[in-house]
Amino acid sequence: LTTTPRRRVTLGRGRLPGGARDFSARLWCAGAPPSATTSTDLALPLVSTARPSCVVTHSEQRRMPNHHNEECRAVQVARMFFQAATKLSEDNEDILPQEDGVDQKLSVFHLFSELFPEYANDKDRDGSSGKNGLMRLQFNKIGYEMYDKEQSRRVPAVRAKPGNPGYGFRRARWRNTIELGEDRRYCESVLRSMDVSQERIDRIRRRVADFRDEWDNVRRPSRPAGPGRPRGHKRATTLDG
Repeated sequence: LTTTPRRRVTLGRGRLPGGARDFSARLWCAGAPPSATTSTDLALPLVSTARPSCVVTHSEQRRMPNHHNEECRAVQVARMFFQAATKLSEDNEDILPQEDGVDQKLSVFHLFSELFPEYANDKDRDGSSGKNGLMRLQFNKIGYEMYDKEQSRRVPAVRAKPGNPGYGFRRARWRNTIELGEDRRYCESVLRSMDVSQERIDRIRRRVADFRDEWDNVRRPSRPAGPGRPRGHKRATTLDG
């Protein structure tokens, strides 16, 4: 068995195209002729060190949801729930809370997590979907795509003393989903487009009506009674068409 001697070949110092810094390279080859040891200028293509846009770093991967389709579906359901259950009011006093109070849990997210628990991640409610559902902060951001954010004493403040101003959806109001009218028809049409069964639609309508009535009863006025400011008359209930 004849073995071919291995010779070390040294490629001389060259310059990369574009004025890049010099480099030195060495390689081993089998039976390389002596002439291969002569210096030569290497014309190697430049390799970009920038991270391609398609590459996801470890930190980005941790922030991304594990189930993209489920996350997208949850966002769609939340947005359509806002459309089906709430509407923009002409009354500046109207507002819906983004947080729950100590005594009453009447926030929009609380009702959403009750009616669509498979798409909500509510730490205060059993049976929520966990990591695949929307948290309160994510849900509220969807609502603020439709309504302005307002700080007011009419809504409860999370982790604050009673009476402190909280945040809510400005001029947002629950739809009148019980009486025959535009609100009820629109609510049912949106829910049907989501492939919700009629039995579930009827339950959603009843719960929206419950939240509407209870919120109107407990909501504080923007200017409560005080020295030199008498208690205002209770706002008359008007039928929403």
